[in-house]
Amino acid sequence: MPSRGNKGKSSDDLVMEERTRTVIQWVLKGYFTKDIIYQAKLSWQVEERQAYNYLKRAKGEIKKIRSKDLKDLIAWHQGVRMQLYNQLENKKSPSGTCAAMEVLKDMAKIDGVYPADKHEVKLDAETVVVVGSKQLSKE
Repeated sequence: MPSRGNKGKSSDDLVMEERTRTVIQWVLKGYFTKDIIYQAKLSWQVEERQAYNYLKRAKGEIKKIRSKDLKDLIAWHQGVRMQLYNQLENKKSPSGTCAAMEVLKDMAKIDGVYPADKHEVKLDAETVVVVGSKQLSKE
């Protein structure tokens, strides 16, 4: 039987990785901790302590992803936003359209396509910070 890149890993390790990936998805979808714990206990017939271990491990993996270089971090944020956009229901309703536009606007800001909310303009020795239509003088 051909190897699938899992050489040296026990079935327990593979189960742990699979369940951790599932919990990562639940975290990224924005599920509450109590709901994640409940679903883990129900899905895998594990004790609450083990469910919290899966959650702890998932959060550790997310932290590792976020601590990578800027290019990887931007890609991660784009992926999360794309997942949010794809999961939006009723994009044709007014509230759904607004939510979809906010996600797309946020993605465009990350890509540098949409202008930033904060602009810094230097005038002589004084720095002026322009935020939207308001100007704040930094002294």
